[in-house]
Amino acid sequence: MWLIKYIKYEGEGVKLFLTANLKDSFLQRLDTFRKYAFGVHGIYGEEGCYDIRGVWVWRGLEHPQEFKDLPNYEYHTYERLDCNNADHRKLLEE
Repeated sequence: MWLIKYIKYEGEGVKLFLTANLKDSFLQRLDTFRKYAFGVHGIYGEEGCYDIRGVWVWRGLEHPQEFKDLPNYEYHTYERLDCNNADHRKLLEE
């Protein structure tokens, strides 16, 4: 399991529809990858301060090439989650 967060730049995450466009373009580029992975990706926060993040599960222990090939791959942080870690489990339950 991986926690993926979008790294916002100044002026991003202010308007919901613009933030939704960023999220949707990321997911659209992964459309062919969906048979190898499962993910929940969303927009969190409130007007003026939105964040894009999600939790993904895919085959293998490394970042798949489909993720590395994305044009905006480097604009995200990737944290591997351990379901046996209490902090990670709490994050997943929230």
